[in-house]
Amino acid sequence: MENITDNTFKKYIPVFTAICCLTSIILFIGINLEENLDTWDVYKKWGAPSVTDIFNGDYWGIITSNFLHTEYGTLPSTCIGFGYLEERLSLKPKRHFISS
Repeated sequence: MENITDNTFKKYIPVFTAICCLTSIILFIGINLEENLDTWDVYKKWGAPSVTDIFNGDYWGIITSNFLHTEYGTLPSTCIGFGYLEERLSLKPKRHFISS
């Protein structure tokens, strides 16, 4: 007799979302501990260079600026967005409730 394992309800751990949210939370705490948020130097230090800096070669800022937030309302919405992105990129396994 063949041993069949049903993984339909196997617990899935969203690793991509967890890493992105943790990174955003750490950056959020770090930048909010800065004394003066009115200069681009602070934002560049934490991963969000100005548009001028990006056009002058700091292309990494296109990706890293998505993780940086200074307001409380944008942090949860970004974490939800990372979860949606993980699901859309098919990093989350598909759950099939009807087997053929």
